[in-house]
Amino acid sequence: MTLEKGFVCVTRTHLSASLLAVAERYGFDWGDLQREVEALGSRNYFGQFFRIVLENRKRPVCWVESRAAEEASLIEKSLERWLWILETTVTAAPHRTRRALRLQLLLVPCGSVMDEMEHLGTRIIDHIRLNGSENEP
Repeated sequence: MTLEKGFVCVTRTHLSASLLAVAERYGFDWGDLQREVEALGSRNYFGQFFRIVLENRKRPVCWVESRAAEEASLIEKSLERWLWILETTVTAAPHRTRRALRLQLLLVPCGSVMDEMEHLGTRIIDHIRLNGSENEP
């Protein structure tokens, strides 16, 4: 159980400090953000979210916001599905083990992942607005 929880947290919700530093920097370079997103891998939820923004950043801001919100909704559902699978595993465990495993599940930061995604998405979209990046060649 701990192995599965660790797998979900590490591979699906890891946000590197270097990506965070790029996203939080005023006037960041889009190439830097692209490299950081690629380094996350294809299964990482933050990577999936940022790829949508990067792929659509030259479109109108309202389009980017709409696509980012849609992707965040899909990611939230996927994360909840993973957590449901883990919860089902906990329910099938013997009673004594069940309590300890449920406590471990509470440590999975589902809400905080989505909050951080919203915060960073807002930063990136603000960057598009301020610098007119959707119109760059």
